[in-house]
This record gives sequence, C-alpha cells and structure tokens, in this order.
Amino acid sequence: MNHLICLSIVVASFMFQAVMPMNASDFTLKVFGNANMDDTIDEKDIEYVEGIVNGKNGVTKLADADYNGKIDEMDIDQIKLIISGTEKELTFINCHEQNSTVHKPLNKIVAIHSSTIESLRILNKYNNIVGVDEWTFTNYPTLCSGLGAESVGAYADLDAETILKLKPDVLICSRTHDPNIESKLNGTGIDVVRLWLTKPETNLSELRTLSYILDEEENALDYKEWYDNVMDTILEKTSILSDDQKPNVLYYRFAGDSGKKTTCGGDTVYNGTLEIAGGKNIAVNLIDYPELDTEWALKQNPDVILGVSFSGGYEMENSNMLKERFEDIITTTGFDQLSAVKSGKVFVMYSALGSLCDKAYIAKWLHPDLFTDLDPVSIQQEYISKFLHLDFDIKAQGAFVYP
Repeated sequence: MNHLICLSIVVASFMFQAVMPMNASDFTLKVFGNANMDDTIDEKDIEYVEGIVNGKNGVTKLADADYNGKIDEMDIDQIKLIISGTEKELTFINCHEQNSTVHKPLNKIVAIHSSTIESLRILNKYNNIVGVDEWTFTNYPTLCSGLGAESVGAYADLDAETILKLKPDVLICSRTHDPNIESKLNGTGIDVVRLWLTKPETNLSELRTLSYILDEEENALDYKEWYDNVMDTILEKTSILSDDQKPNVLYYRFAGDSGKKTTCGGDTVYNGTLEIAGGKNIAVNLIDYPELDTEWALKQNPDVILGVSFSGGYEMENSNMLKERFEDIITTTGFDQLSAVKSGKVFVMYSALGSLCDKAYIAKWLHPDLFTDLDPVSIQQEYISKFLHLDFDIKAQGAFVYP
C-alpha cells in the first residue's frame, strides 16, 4: 500500500469533521496535527493519522501536522513532538481563516489589545510581555501592572522600529489591528499571530490555539474547566425556561464619549449573552447598535433594563459613574411608567466586565429565585485573582456593576 498521500488529490474533500457540541465551549482546535478534529492533540490523533496512511480513515483538514502538503509517517512524528512540547514549528488557522506558522521557542511577546493581555495572563505568560499598544497601555494600567513593557504605538498603525528594538519572538494581535504589520515585520524573524481574542463566541477556542502556540496547554485547560463549570451552572437552569418565564429586556447602551444612547440588536454579542442568561431582547429584530428610540421603548414596556457603560472598570475609585448612568436611565422621560423602573429592575454594568462574568450577573438579576446560590461577585473575583493573577479586591476597588 502506498504510504504517501498527496493532499492535492483530496483537497476538494477537506471538511471539518467535528462532533456536534455537547456544551457551550465545545470546539475544534484549529492547529495542524489535530487530525481527528476534536479540541486537543493527543494519542488519538496519532491513531487517526495511522488510519489515513493505512487507508482506513478519511483525510481531514488538520491531519497534515508538519504542513508539507502530504500525509505520511512524518506527520505522526510531528504530532509526537507537539504532544511533548518540543516541536520547532507549529501551523494553525488564524482569525482570517488563513494558515499561519510560528517558529519556536516563543519567549518575548508584543501583546496588542487588552484582550490579548488578559489571555496571556490566563495562560500565565504575562511576564513574557515586552511591548503593548498605546491604547491598552494608557487605558488599562491595572491590567498592564508589573509587566515592565513599553508602548509600541497605536494598534491601528504599530511602530515597527520600536518593536524591533524590543527584539520579540512574536507579536499577538487580532483581525482589526494594524493590517500592515506582517509586511512591516517581514524578514525580521518576528512571527505574527492573529487570533480573535476579543470576540466572546471564539475566545475560548482561540485561547486554546494560543496555548499550543505558547506551550501552555494545561493553563488553558484549567481555565476551560472553570469556565464550563460556571456556564453549565447557568445553562442547566436557563435552558429549560419556557418563553413566558423569560423577562423582556431592554439594553440601554451608552455609546462611549459620543453621548449617544443605543440599544443592542439581535446580531450583537449582548443578545447572545442575554439568551444564555435567560432573557428576551426586545430589540432582537433590530440590527447592530441602533440609536435608542425612547417612544419605542415605552411601547415595549420591558420587564428589565440593562445599562451598558463604557466608563468603569479597574481604574475607577468608586461606582459614581455607573450610578450616574443608572440615574440617566430612570430619569429618561416617561421611563418612570415602565415596569422595569417601577419594580426596581434596572441594572448597569461595565461594558468590559467579561463574557462569562456578565452572564453570571445578568442571570442573577433576571432570575434571583433560580440562582440563590450563584455568586457573581465571587465568580468575578476568582477570575481576577486566579486567572488574571491580579491583586485586586472588587468589593473595594473599581466599578463593574450598579446597584
């Protein structure tokens, strides 16, 4: 039997063969070597490639572990290296759905955006950060505390000269950051990793990919286990609610410094968060973040109002700003007649609270009787202390929710 399978023959048949998710965090690990298309690289992938070579298994998109255009025994060798953490190169699918290769070891890191720093803290790789974009450096000093990193300019147009002086091994950014950074760093030996760490729907899978890139798989698994436990606690109760048991909710979003008030349509991440937490978005049929029409909101008469404030977070000394947002909502003309205001069901949260923490708070607000044992404050504190490695007491510092 021919033990060399040329991918060009079967490229048209490449398909992801992932099993349907069993819970909210199931995904396919998009790293070459994940031959059986699950969420990890292990002995089962070796067995799967052996089956491909022997003609028993179909070719999958990620079976070409050494990314050389053919599947053979060398892919088995590469998978063994990945499992042991001794591979010299690793190929993955980035957030543009493009194949990208990094060259190991990757020690010194330039991290672009606060979400990247959070991810590196979760992976306990934050001490390797030598450079940070100016926006994150300026707006998230607590998150950047203790890093000893330098600013590398605006994330839309990064300063290549400064980056080169820092001599990093890799720059980690997202899909919307400096579109020219690859060409700026071409030929320098600095790898560019683009992952969509800012998007809640993909954050966990992208974090898992990053853990393989940085050889921190165990830390990613620890976080996933914690994430799944919290998520399952919420979903086991909200997933069985009837439509009548879910309150109608209005998002009242304060759009940054513009002063504009908007709401959140059915295609936004906020809508998905609300569905998980057991609520119904009265703007589900709208798109994106349309300006809030107060007359329309009055006609809808929501049961709950969730304010979203871009002001708040770690750097606030108190919750006065969130309290101001709360007052803005309840004093909106005519809102005193709304069921939400009359019943005291108005809440304000910081926009960057976190894709898991916000679900816990909202579930508790919407269904206090269902979630008597759910403690969102403790969940958020554990996230900050255990996974972000920050010495920060949310009961005494910052501004995240009100009241």
